[in-house]
Amino acid sequence: MKPNLLVLLDFDGTLTSIRLDPKKVKLSKSMYTTLEKLVHNKIQVTIISSRPYSFLKQQLPSCVKILGSKGNSLNKLKKFSKQRKHIFRILYCTVKKFPLTTVQLSPCGAEIHFRKNQSLTLSKVMTEVCRVFDTQPVKIIAGRKTVEVIPLGLANKQEIVKKIIKTWQGKIMFIGDDDSDAEAAVEIMKQKGNLAFLVKTKERKITPKEVIKLTGIQEVQKTLKQLL
Repeated sequence: MKPNLLVLLDFDGTLTSIRLDPKKVKLSKSMYTTLEKLVHNKIQVTIISSRPYSFLKQQLPSCVKILGSKGNSLNKLKKFSKQRKHIFRILYCTVKKFPLTTVQLSPCGAEIHFRKNQSLTLSKVMTEVCRVFDTQPVKIIAGRKTVEVIPLGLANKQEIVKKIIKTWQGKIMFIGDDDSDAEAAVEIMKQKGNLAFLVKTKERKITPKEVIKLTGIQEVQKTLKQLL
C-alpha cells in the first residue's frame, strides 16, 4: 500500500476508447473495479478531464476524486459564459472549411470535432484555429481528434497539475494520451520520484523523453493493477 501516492488520470483515450460519438463513451466494468481497488488500497485516484463533472460522476466510482472541466470550478465557468459563446461563433465559421467536422460548446469554451474525417490532420486544424484566434485572449488545446479553444482566464490541464504538485506531499503517477496530457506530464516529471505515462497515438506532437509509453488502454489497466 502507498498512502502517499496520488494517481492522476485522464479519461478519454486513457481509461476509455475514443469513440466517433463522445456521448457513447463508457468506462468498462473491469476498469471501474480497478479504480475502486486502488482507492481501497489507500491510493488516491484523481481524474482530470475536460468532460463535465456530471458526466464523469455517472461513469466513475464514488470514491474517486473528479476534476471535471479541467479542474475549473462551476462558478468560474459561469463567469466566462459570454466568452464561450463568442468562441463558439468563431469556430462555427471556421469548420465550414473542413468537411465532416462539427463544433460544439464545451464546459470551458468550444471545440472542433473531426473524428469522422480520417484524412484531416490535427496539425492542419491547429494551424487554422491558431490563425483565426491569433489576436484573441484565448488558449488553444490540442486533443486526439479535437481542438478546443477556451478563454484566457480559465485554467488548462497543465496549470491545474502545477497546483496539485505544489500541494501534494508525496509521489505522483500520471497517465494521459494527448498533447495537453504531454504538457502536464512535463510538469509531473520535474519532481524527482514521480512517474508519467502516455498512451501512444498518431495525433500527439509532444512526447517528452522522460515519459513511459503505453500501447493502449489494456496496458493502462495493467500498469494500474501493478500498484495493488
